[in-house]
Amino acid sequence: MNFLKRGSHGGKLVSSCLLAFLLACFLVFGCTEPEENGSLNGTWSSNSDSYKIDTSAKKIEYVGNYKADIVNSPDYEAVSGILIVKFTWYYEIEYNWDPPYNVIHEGETDAYNGKFGAVYWKDLTDSSIQMADAYNTAAWSRAMYDTLDEAKVNFTSDKTGDYISLWGSYTK
Repeated sequence: MNFLKRGSHGGKLVSSCLLAFLLACFLVFGCTEPEENGSLNGTWSSNSDSYKIDTSAKKIEYVGNYKADIVNSPDYEAVSGILIVKFTWYYEIEYNWDPPYNVIHEGETDAYNGKFGAVYWKDLTDSSIQMADAYNTAAWSRAMYDTLDEAKVNFTSDKTGDYISLWGSYTK
């Protein structure tokens, strides 16, 4: 292995190639920003509705439908998760699901204040997300529980399919 000996031209060639390889690796891998998931904080909108989420104040508003306090402590930067919420204001719209499919009742109600619901999210990036409120699909109504303990037991990632059948696509 004479080319590795000090003073040999082969040693300089190997050193130069190694240095060039390390520099190329640094340029390709060392200068890229780590991919970030983004944060749940902010206003998320679709074509028909929007969520306003303030993670520092632990508040959420499903605009025009409800306002609530976030009562659990999820990782707000996780790709997916669950917000357990305690309703503080609720606007109810009750539909007739048989023809002529009209609104039967509409207005503010205190009936749900203090009850617990959930908002599930997945595929969080810095500019897009999939979200859905937990629904009791059998009753066509938002899933709610009277106590936080009941909500924590029922609103889990293992039970996502029990409450979510459709996801909404939202952007910031």
